[in-house]
Amino acid sequence: MPGHMNVLLAEANVPYDITLSMDDINHDFPETDAVLILGGNDIVNPAAQDDPDSPIAGMPVLEVWKAKQSIVMKRSLNVGYAGIDNPLFLKPNNGMYLGDAKKSCDKLVALLGVGGDNKDMKEAKAKDVEAPTPKESEEDKFRAQIPQLLKSTYVKLGVIEEVDLSERKVAVVPEGAKRLLKAGIQVIVQSGAGVGADFSDDQYELAGCTILPTAQDVFDAADVIVKIREPTMNPQAEKHEIDMMGKGKSLISFLGPRTDKGKELMDKAKKAGVNLLAVDAIPRISRAQSLDVLSSQAKIAGYRAVVEAANVYQRFLNGEVTAAGSFQPSKIMVIGAGVAGLAAIGTGKNMGAIVRAFDTRLETKEQVESLGGEFLVLDFDEDGGDNAGYAKVMSDDFIKKEMEMFKEQAKDVDIIITTAAIPGRRAPILIKEEAVNEMKVGSVIVDLAGSSGGNCALTRPGETYVHNGVTIIGSDMSNQAMAWQASTMFSNNIVNLFGILCKDKKFTVDMNDQVVRGMTCVLDEEITFPPPDSVTATSAAPKKSSPAMQLAQAKEPSVFEQRIFDLAPLSEFLLLAFVGFFFGIVASYAPVTFAQQLGYFILAGFLGYYLIWNVEPALFSPLMSTSNALSGVVILAGILMCSMEKGSPTSVLGCVATGVAAINVFGGFAVSYRMLLMFKKA
Repeated sequence: MPGHMNVLLAEANVPYDITLSMDDINHDFPETDAVLILGGNDIVNPAAQDDPDSPIAGMPVLEVWKAKQSIVMKRSLNVGYAGIDNPLFLKPNNGMYLGDAKKSCDKLVALLGVGGDNKDMKEAKAKDVEAPTPKESEEDKFRAQIPQLLKSTYVKLGVIEEVDLSERKVAVVPEGAKRLLKAGIQVIVQSGAGVGADFSDDQYELAGCTILPTAQDVFDAADVIVKIREPTMNPQAEKHEIDMMGKGKSLISFLGPRTDKGKELMDKAKKAGVNLLAVDAIPRISRAQSLDVLSSQAKIAGYRAVVEAANVYQRFLNGEVTAAGSFQPSKIMVIGAGVAGLAAIGTGKNMGAIVRAFDTRLETKEQVESLGGEFLVLDFDEDGGDNAGYAKVMSDDFIKKEMEMFKEQAKDVDIIITTAAIPGRRAPILIKEEAVNEMKVGSVIVDLAGSSGGNCALTRPGETYVHNGVTIIGSDMSNQAMAWQASTMFSNNIVNLFGILCKDKKFTVDMNDQVVRGMTCVLDEEITFPPPDSVTATSAAPKKSSPAMQLAQAKEPSVFEQRIFDLAPLSEFLLLAFVGFFFGIVASYAPVTFAQQLGYFILAGFLGYYLIWNVEPALFSPLMSTSNALSGVVILAGILMCSMEKGSPTSVLGCVATGVAAINVFGGFAVSYRMLLMFKKA
C-alpha cells in the first residue's frame, strides 16, 4: 500500500474500520495463501530488512513475501519514492499484473466467481452446527501476560501531564503502552496525564502501566521521558522540567531547535547533562514516514480547519438544488499544499466545495489535482522548495506577485485556509488587511500558522474574532478539538520511534542512524544540532548539477541532429504521404469543379467538427432535428446520383451517401421517439 493510502481510501470511500496497521497484519503473512498488493513499492520492499546498505534499511515494511503467493498490481516496473529496485518483484512466489489495476481486479473477481465451488458450503448449511466454544479475548490474554512482561522490561518510559493547561494531548495512549510493554518497555504514567484526551488511569493500568501521583515521581523513576510540548517551568514543583530530570536521562518532545527558545533549552539541557531529542526535527525520508509527528498532527489540523470553517460559515459548502431555491457550492482557497493543506483540500472537496490551492513548490500540483482541487499557478521562475522538502523563503518580487493574486482570490472565495510555515522562522504574511477587507461578509479565514505568528496580518494566535464581517480563526486546530485522535497518532509515532531507538533491547542514541542523528539536539552534554545537510536532505529534493552539466542540459540539439523519425511517429508520415498522393491525383486528373467541391467538403468538415463540439448540451435535441433535415437533403442528392449510369463512380458514391445518411435519419427519429415516450402518461 502506498504512503498516501489515506488519500486513496478517502477518494474511494473505503471505511477505515476494515484497514489494519503493519503490526496488526505482519504476523499473519506466513499463514496467508495470497496477498494482493495495489501499487506498493517501498512499503513492501524486502531490502528494508535484508540489505543493510539499502537507503530504506530499517524502514517498517509489510512482509508480504512471507505469504505463499503475492500478486503485485502496478502501472509499470518503475521504482518507488526512494528510487531503488524492489527484489519482491523477482521472487518465485510473486506474480505481476501490469496495467490498469481496476480491470485486473475485475478479472480476478470474475475468475473467482466462476471457479468457486459452493458444494461444501451447501452441505455445511444442511447440517446442524454446534455453537462455537467461547474463546479467550485478546484483552484477557494480555492481562494474564502483564506480570511476565513487566519482569522482562529493559527500559522505563515516563509520560507526564502537560504543564500548559490548554494542551490536552498525551504522549502515549493505553494502546501504545501495550505495544511498548510487549516490546520490553515499561511505561510509567503520571496520574491524570491522559484525562484531557479521554484516557483514564484505569485504562493505563489495564495496559500494564505504573501510575505515579506526581511528575517528579515519574522523572525519578523513568529512564526516558516523552511529552508533547517543549520542557518548561513546572509550577507545582517550582522547578524547570529539565532540572527535574537526573543527569544522563533523555527527554523526547517537540522542541523547536531552530528557534531562539529551542536554542535556550538546548543550552540548559547541556548544562544539566540531559539528552534532548526533538520529534519536530525528524528527517523527511522514506524510512521515517511512520515517525513523522509533524505530518500526523498536520493532517488533523487540515481536516479540522475545514470542519471549524464550516461550523462558522453560515452557508452550504456543497451546491444544493431545493424547492426553496438553488445554492452554488462554496469556494475554498488553501494556501500551502503540505500535509495540512492536502488534508484540507480533500476534506473540503469531500464536503462538496470548490477548492483552489497554491504552493510555491510546483511539484505539489499533481497532488492537489489528484484530490480534486484546482492548482493556482503564479507565472514566476523561482524554486520554492529547500533540500529538506520544506518551503523556503521566497524573494520580495515573488511575494509581491503572490499577495496580489491572493487579494484577487479573496474577492471571490468564501473560505481561506492558510498553512504556510517555515521551520525556525516567523510565518510569512500572505493575507494583508486590504485583502481581508475585500472578502464578502460572512467569509472565514482559518490560519493554521497562528502559533508561529500567522499568515494573515490580522491573526491573533489562539483567538477567534470577527473583523469587518470576516471571521478569523487563529488556532492550530489539533490540541483541544481532537485531543483523542491527535494523541493516538502521536503515540503511534512514538512507538515506531522506539523501534529504532531500542533495536538491540537497549535504549541507544545511535548517531550513525540518519533518523536518530537528525532529531538529536543534545547528547552527552554536547549540542549536536543542526545535523549535517546530508542527514536532512530528502530523496525528493532537487539535485544540484555542476555548471558544465547545466550548460550541456541547456544546449538543445537542432532538428538536423535528430533522426527523421524522432520528429513524428511513422503513422503521421504515412498519413502525410497518402494525403499528398491523393491531392496529386486530384490535381492531375480531376475536373476543376471536383477540386472546388472537395475544398468545400474539407472546409465543411472542419466547420462541422468545431460547431458540433461547442454546442451546449441543452441544444442537443434541436441540433438532432437539424441534423435529420440535413441528412434528408443528402439522401435526396444521393438518390439523384444513383440515377446516373449504372456502375459509374457517381452512382456508387450516391449509394454510399444514401446509406450513411439514412443511418443518421433513422437513428435520430428513434432517439426522438424514446424522448417523447418520457412525456407520455401511463
